[in-house]
Amino acid sequence: MSFDRLRPQEEMRDEIIIYDSVADVRDASARGEVFIFFSHQWLGWSEPDPQRIHMAAMQQAVHNVSKDTETPLEKIRVWVDYISIPQRNRSVQKLAIASLPREIGLSTFMELSHGRFPVRRRQAGS
Repeated sequence: MSFDRLRPQEEMRDEIIIYDSVADVRDASARGEVFIFFSHQWLGWSEPDPQRIHMAAMQQAVHNVSKDTETPLEKIRVWVDYISIPQRNRSVQKLAIASLPREIGLSTFMELSHGRFPVRRRQAGS
């Protein structure tokens, strides 16, 4: 799947692959699927990546993992917090956040983007 911006899970639900259990992820790994866990700092007030800085970095990382592991892109599975965690239902969101250690433990690779990026701040009165 290819996309040009980070969208919330609620918008992506019909386009993403969902694994319902740890056993499903382990089975997929046994079939050669590679899992990459991404976490990122929000760079905008109302959307996480308004200038597509993280998106470009994540796309490059996926291609690097594919090349370095000789895994076809079709077998790369990506977990991105904004897409993988519900954004509108706070109760479900809290449960998903509580499961993060398990998600990280099931991933083959982990990429964090929390470095020195320009953060867009909301100006007073806007």
